[in-house]
Amino acid sequence: FDFVNISVVMDTEAYEIYDRVSSEIKNIIKSGGGYEKIMSSDNTALKNKMLMKMNTRKQLYSNYERKIDVAKLLCEQHKDDKVIVFNSFNKQTNAIYWNLLECGLKSCVIHSAIEKEKRQQNIIDYRKDKFNIMLVSKVLDEGYNLPSIDVGSIMAGDRSSKKQIIQRLGRILRKKNKKSTLYQVYCKGTVEEDTA
Repeated sequence: FDFVNISVVMDTEAYEIYDRVSSEIKNIIKSGGGYEKIMSSDNTALKNKMLMKMNTRKQLYSNYERKIDVAKLLCEQHKDDKVIVFNSFNKQTNAIYWNLLECGLKSCVIHSAIEKEKRQQNIIDYRKDKFNIMLVSKVLDEGYNLPSIDVGSIMAGDRSSKKQIIQRLGRILRKKNKKSTLYQVYCKGTVEEDTA
């Protein structure tokens, strides 16, 4: 397989927000005696404040609008391949879906806000080649048997979860006659770059 990292540069305004939130997180961690100490303490207010700031930052880089353009370009480039696009948030998954639809690419969406029966039907339709692009959030990381996939794209992931990356890589590394490609799209100069 080929593994390709694609960096996206945030605009000045977005990066300033990212930098401000990162500074706030550092200050919380410093005042609480470190990340591990905060997480194991009984100080629920401080723990919640830190986790809320971390989630705000993650949403900023995970849902960054230029990533949607990259996803669209990759799907157009691989329009004849079996493609799966991984996201962390439903918001990004939906935004990519609408962008693909606008340029004439049909895809199916699978995330936690979609009813279980519809998710199962989307997987069946994907297997039967009704759709060749599947847009997913964390809901498909484990426990689903998917057909042979040619191209995977990680648009956002959990920085701390090596298991998640391995699970997602395993979705496209199936025995077949064709080489697989896994793209990882990340925002340059953020914590995502560490994972990439």
